[in-house]
Amino acid sequence: PEVADCAGVAQNPEYHKYDVLEHIFRTVLYAPPKIRLAALLHDIGKPYCVKTFGNMHGHERASEKIVRFRLGAQGLKYSNDEVDFVARLCAAHMYDMNGQTSESKVKLFVVKNFDIIDDLVDLIAADTKATGMERDTSDPRFLNVKWQLIEEHAPLTLADLELDGNDLVERGITGENVGKTLDELFRTCVLDPRLNNRDWLLGQADRMAARYARDKEKAAG
Repeated sequence: PEVADCAGVAQNPEYHKYDVLEHIFRTVLYAPPKIRLAALLHDIGKPYCVKTFGNMHGHERASEKIVRFRLGAQGLKYSNDEVDFVARLCAAHMYDMNGQTSESKVKLFVVKNFDIIDDLVDLIAADTKATGMERDTSDPRFLNVKWQLIEEHAPLTLADLELDGNDLVERGITGENVGKTLDELFRTCVLDPRLNNRDWLLGQADRMAARYARDKEKAAG
C-alpha cells in the first residue's frame, strides 16, 4: 500500500520531472537486477513525510522503517539478509547528496557501508537518472574513497585492528568501555591508517584505561 500511496505525490520541479510513483518506476527501470527491490522501495517514505511533516525531509529513514516492517517477519517474510540489504540501501541513498560532507565523515560512512557501497552507487545513479532532469549520474566520490581506503590499508572492520577486546581487558578496561574503546580506536585508524600498529594502539589503550579509572574515582567520590 505504501507504493500505491506514491501515485500523484508531486515533487519539487526544480529537481524532479515526475511524481513519486513514476520516479520510482523509472528508478527500477534504470537499476541493475540486484537492487531493483531497493529501487522500488527507496522513496516509499515520501508520502508519509509529506502527510506528517509537510515535506519530504528524512524520507529515507521513513522508507527504511517501512521496508523493515513490510518485508520482515510480520510482512512478506523475506530473509533477514535481504531485508537488511534493502533497508540499508534505502536509508543511505540520500547521504552526501550535495557533496558537501567532510572527507572524514565520508570515509567513516564508506567503511560502515563497505559491503554495499557498490550497490549504493548503482542505486544513486538510477535514482538520479530517474528524476528526468539533465543531471550527471556519474558521481565517483564513494568509489574513490573506497579505493583510497583499500590502497591505504585502512581497517575495514574491527577484526582488522592490531588489538582486540582481550588486550583491553588485560589493561583493566571492562564492560561497555571495551566496545566504546574499540570503536574509538577503529575510527581513528580509519582516518589515519598509519596508526593501526600494535604499539601505538596499546599505548592509547593504557591512556584510556587510566582515564576511565579517574572517571570512576570521581564518580565514586
